[in-house]
Amino acid sequence: MEFNPQKKHSAPELKSIFETYLFEKAFEGFPSVLLQPAMQIMRTKAKRLRTILVLTACEAFGSPAEKALDAAAAVEIYHNFTLVHDDIIDKADIRRNEATVHKKFGTNNAILT
Repeated sequence: MEFNPQKKHSAPELKSIFETYLFEKAFEGFPSVLLQPAMQIMRTKAKRLRTILVLTACEAFGSPAEKALDAAAAVEIYHNFTLVHDDIIDKADIRRNEATVHKKFGTNNAILT
């Protein structure tokens, strides 16, 4: 989906724009050994409410949402990795019907991710 700076995007449009960015650009340069564990948690079904709020706020203040993609990614990645941390502490085996990151890739990789 292309950005139009004059257009205000709907929540589903912002989610789609963000997920394209997240999976194509946000993890560029990320260590390959940790990329699979990172993608495990990031690809799970999510509403991306925090992300949409960041992008909507950017548009509300007159800038194209594109300018806030890095900030939105930071918020979403941080949130998801707090879930990884929580799963380790709780010794959880499953999150969103999938094996947790630490169960699938090991606790050390989950922590480093």
